[in-house]
Amino acid sequence: MIAKDFASKARKLNGGTKGCLASGKSISMEDCATLKEEKANFDLDVSALAAREEAVMKREAIIDKKDRELLILQEKFLIKIQKTWSLMLKWNRRKSFEDEIEMTRKAYDLREAELKQQRKACHGSGKFFSIGRQTISEKQQDVLEAQAFGSERKVFATYGKTVESKMRDISRRGGN
Repeated sequence: MIAKDFASKARKLNGGTKGCLASGKSISMEDCATLKEEKANFDLDVSALAAREEAVMKREAIIDKKDRELLILQEKFLIKIQKTWSLMLKWNRRKSFEDEIEMTRKAYDLREAELKQQRKACHGSGKFFSIGRQTISEKQQDVLEAQAFGSERKVFATYGKTVESKMRDISRRGGN
């Protein structure tokens, strides 16, 4: 773009593409040859400048394309990072939930073990209580037997007194 503007300004200064005599002044052939040579050099410089400018524009286009590709890759990378973070957060939540479940399970296992021990203790004390009940019932039987024996004793004592009194009566009657 710049080279084209520069070339158009140079043509205006040189009087366009017309010959050396077009400006209405008479110039010597040497000057005309020098001017033509300078013009040719200038045209070469302008074409080289235009080629450089075109190469620069191509490079800028390539750079723009690479920048767009880089931006796209950066966006994709950021999306992957966000997905990774999201997955990590989900995994951490799941892990903490699993840990909580595991702790609850262990607490239930401990409670179950305590209940088993209490149940064993209750069964053991139940045996103790049943042994105690047996002992109590045996003692109650002994007491009842003793009471029965005591009442029998009273009966025997009463019967014995009755027998003694009758024997006395008989011996008194028989002795008289």
